[in-house]
Amino acid sequence: MAEWMPTHKYDGSQWRQRDHENRPALLLEQCEEMARDGRLHEAFRLFSEAFNRGKFEKHQVKTLTAALVKFYNTKRIEQEMFQKSSKEKKRSEQSKNDMLTCSLCSSSFVEPITLPCGHTFCKFCLQDDFSSEVCTICGTTNNEELKAPTFLLCNIIFKWFPKKYELGLKKIEGRTSMVQGKYRQAIEVFSFILGEEPNDVNCLGWRAECYSCLEMLDLALKDIELARSLLPNSIRLLYSKSRILLRAGNREQSVFTLLQCAAIEPHNSKIQEELESGLFELFRLPDFSQIKGSVLPANFFTGERKTLSLMSNDCDFGATDNDVAMTECNLDDNSENNSFPSDKEDKMELKLSFEKKPTSTPSSTSTTDFDNTGQDTVVQVLQSNSESLLEDFECKLCCSLLYKPVTSPCGHNFCKDCLRRSLDFRVDCPCCRTPLNKYLAERRENVTVVLEIIIKELFSKEYEMRDKNYEQEMLALRRSVEDSEFEIPIFICTLAFPFVPCPLHIFEPQYKLMIRRCIESGSKQFGMCVINEDSSFPTIGTILKIKEVAYLQDGRSLINTIGTRRFQLISHYMKDGYNVAKVKWLIDEVEDDKEEAEEIKKLHANGFKMLEFWFNCLKSQQQKCIIDAIGSMPEKEEFNPSTNDQPSWLWWALAALPLQDKPKLIILAMPSVVERLRSIMRFLMLMIKMQQKSAKKE
Repeated sequence: MAEWMPTHKYDGSQWRQRDHENRPALLLEQCEEMARDGRLHEAFRLFSEAFNRGKFEKHQVKTLTAALVKFYNTKRIEQEMFQKSSKEKKRSEQSKNDMLTCSLCSSSFVEPITLPCGHTFCKFCLQDDFSSEVCTICGTTNNEELKAPTFLLCNIIFKWFPKKYELGLKKIEGRTSMVQGKYRQAIEVFSFILGEEPNDVNCLGWRAECYSCLEMLDLALKDIELARSLLPNSIRLLYSKSRILLRAGNREQSVFTLLQCAAIEPHNSKIQEELESGLFELFRLPDFSQIKGSVLPANFFTGERKTLSLMSNDCDFGATDNDVAMTECNLDDNSENNSFPSDKEDKMELKLSFEKKPTSTPSSTSTTDFDNTGQDTVVQVLQSNSESLLEDFECKLCCSLLYKPVTSPCGHNFCKDCLRRSLDFRVDCPCCRTPLNKYLAERRENVTVVLEIIIKELFSKEYEMRDKNYEQEMLALRRSVEDSEFEIPIFICTLAFPFVPCPLHIFEPQYKLMIRRCIESGSKQFGMCVINEDSSFPTIGTILKIKEVAYLQDGRSLINTIGTRRFQLISHYMKDGYNVAKVKWLIDEVEDDKEEAEEIKKLHANGFKMLEFWFNCLKSQQQKCIIDAIGSMPEKEEFNPSTNDQPSWLWWALAALPLQDKPKLIILAMPSVVERLRSIMRFLMLMIKMQQKSAKKE
């Protein structure tokens, strides 16, 4: 009996070699799956083992990086929710004295820029890689280039806080020197500012960068840690710290700091890529299991040495890790070894000059540099000069106190409604004639928050009065159609009918204003009338309801409206260029006679049949033209004698029939349903006969 034998023979050593070759790839697949499942301790262990067994590329740590960022982001959100109530209480106590303070750096405004969302920040703070794209207060995306400074805020600081203004000029000088690579000169300027304002976060961060560029890493880390104690969650400071640590050779602590950055901004691709590179380099270290830092899970290590673990449940995003970083970096011992020999003496002088100055500690009560001990607060200074300030806070267009102040891209301030009315006539800044086409096209209507806070604080009575008048005006527009007699804006343009669409192109300034007010009030209604043949003011019209508005870039708008009810004008007057009329509803006569009620039903049925016959006999091109203009022919509804303006098909027929305005206006004004039906049927009969004559000729 023949026995089958395999062609190739493998001994045990060959099978073990094949398993050894495939094991790194299998380990990598397992640890990626564990990372996705959130089992980070096991994932770290397997990643380490996989990297020790084979060669891998940077992109292969992407899954672990994403899992770490997700873990830390969740922990950060939980911590913020826990601390939210205490922070909100502290913020409310400081809000008044923070009126002229940038929320990004907690220092007084320097060249304040107002974003389209209405929030204001220092120009410096918006120029870094982490704060320019999204507003850190409301999360609104900022897609435009930096604008001109808000002149009113600059003027307030210049007039009433001259010391702050001078320090702001010094910051500009120091920042310019830093950008030009004049680091020693920049350090001198920043040190002078910090002598006056020890809690200036920007100057601390910038001086740290200058020290780092001069390889004075111990001083750089001291500055960056002091800055972080003032603003623990500043991603810019965290990122600077990671760069300093990396320059000092402490890759592990640098990666941990980058991880904190990624947790704050998980969608920042730049940070994500650097974090992946950092983790990859850590895994490549020859003695990876003995690494002494804070990136790996605590249970990965053996021995009694205490470590700061990534996976620790007591990780605090507000902590600065100063002691850990300073101990592990050993910068005091190594900084001179990292220096260039030719620069050692200069750097030692800088170091000594820094150490001679008293080290500032952050205030436990406030980080606002306006609120120094022994000085008047912002509110006290401004309130004591409120009479002089009133002129500064006047709108240049209406010469009244700014109401709902907005900031143009060129930096000028106006009342929101005043600027919009000005743009109805000309798409330029009223002060400097800078084109505001983009501002108008994007329909920016966000109030400049800091200016509104200041105005409400200093001129509360005046602002409340303006606010009350505005609300009364809007309330009058909202309630107008609820009364039997009411006032309503009038658009004199064309004939409109109940239940019939009426598309409009708004381009005249007075009607832009009128439509805007109708929308803001919430009523979204106005009256439509056609001028009489004798040029007298019309007496009959239809209420139009705004359904949709499409704004064009040059300020014009296309609006879709539909007729609701007829009205009769009692009196009228002009307001801001458009007509306002006192009107009353046009009520249909109620038919109590049963015979007349039966006649109405017959006229209703026969009239609708005539309308269908006439419309169906039209050419397809004519039908399409009518449908595009006023919509499809309505269905025949049950006639309800108790409802006004019935039937709806009659008004559609009146809009579709090729008649002059005068006969249409006569029918629109009829209070009798019977007379309306008889009149429309006479015109339909006339149109049908004309169609038949035309068909015979053809």
